[in-house]
Amino acid sequence: AVLEKYRRVETVQVYPEPEEPQEPVRELIALYWTDFSAGTINRADPDGSSHEAIVTIPGSSPSGIALDLASRKVYWTNLLGNQILRADLDGRNTNIDTLIDVDAGLNWPSGLALDVEGEKMYWAEQTGRKIQRASLDGSGRETLVDVEDGLSNPAGIALDVEGEKMYWTDQGADKIQRADLNGRNIEDLVILEDSREIRPDELLTPVRIALDLWRRKMYWTDQGSSAIPNSDKIQRANLDGTNVETLVNTGLDEPYGIALGPLEATGEKRCTGRTMARPRVKFVVPTSMAKMSKTSSPQD
Repeated sequence: AVLEKYRRVETVQVYPEPEEPQEPVRELIALYWTDFSAGTINRADPDGSSHEAIVTIPGSSPSGIALDLASRKVYWTNLLGNQILRADLDGRNTNIDTLIDVDAGLNWPSGLALDVEGEKMYWAEQTGRKIQRASLDGSGRETLVDVEDGLSNPAGIALDVEGEKMYWTDQGADKIQRADLNGRNIEDLVILEDSREIRPDELLTPVRIALDLWRRKMYWTDQGSSAIPNSDKIQRANLDGTNVETLVNTGLDEPYGIALGPLEATGEKRCTGRTMARPRVKFVVPTSMAKMSKTSSPQD
């Protein structure tokens, strides 16, 4: 029961594209995700091509993921190990920094997001039933939203720093919500409307979420239900929760982590470090771990 519904999606965090003086870049997004079982951090194109593992963490259970592109760092949560860690984005340096661990009271940290300019990281604790933040070095930890605010099983989290909002998925309540960065003014954005007549395209098990602030869109992974065919999916909507669209609902095997970020270079040999003439949008469907019921906890 513990892992039956936990193979879901990783934290979805979208990173703004580099600004252009005349017009915004329309195709400058790459998808990064974690693979819980393999202990890897991956990157690929929107159609799933050019897949590569950029970091491998033996013995870890990476869940939430966030990128500090300026400092070339990747942050992730070790779900079962109750840790938040950091390493070089290219994976060449094997040194891994443990920022917060179980000794500090972490309880299944899942989704993760960074406010690099504000030097803060935000995360969702599934079993702890709270959303917290701390400085990028792990100090100054504080609780923003918890069970008293109606949290059931928060999983993914993403930030709109300029808009002073944080977004998160709640697997237990079948909701996508947002609030101010300090945890105030909580709003329901997408919810399961009628549990008596569930359709595959409805919000069932939202896991991770990412924001495309250029286009004012949010993307999330939904692991659906084993009882409903084709209910595992990747969806998106406007930032206010309107205009929900299903993007992918076939060929998925429990998608898990997801993150959007600008590409350094794209083309036939994207991994070689060449500077390409034209950037392209990158998107992929991650695969993952084992499902666990909404009502179960890791201690069951």
